[in-house]
Amino acid sequence: VYLVLMLLYYKAGAGDLPEIVRPGIYPLLLVLYTSTKLIFPLRTRRPLWKSVFEVVTSPLRSPTFYNVFMADVFTSMIKVFQDLLWTICFFLSGDFLKCDTDMSEGNGELKLWQQ
Repeated sequence: VYLVLMLLYYKAGAGDLPEIVRPGIYPLLLVLYTSTKLIFPLRTRRPLWKSVFEVVTSPLRSPTFYNVFMADVFTSMIKVFQDLLWTICFFLSGDFLKCDTDMSEGNGELKLWQQ
């Protein structure tokens, strides 16, 4: 799925595919697919989300070694979390629907999140 969507994005951006859908839709589909795989199947992902909840609420109760270890891993993943935030801002702003030519011919205004 990852390879197919990234190849479709590349080919659509290069103009090799007919523009039935905008090229920015392919990365959106990839993010949605990855998000659903992170959540579902819920029965096997429940321990992961329980651990994340325990790490977030650890200031309110006594942390275990596992919680401290998970929190340390989270502090090492700051760049990953920052990239996730940029991805969310990119999709919420609607800029993924614009082509590269649409962005270069703008009036020079920056969006609020780009400043």
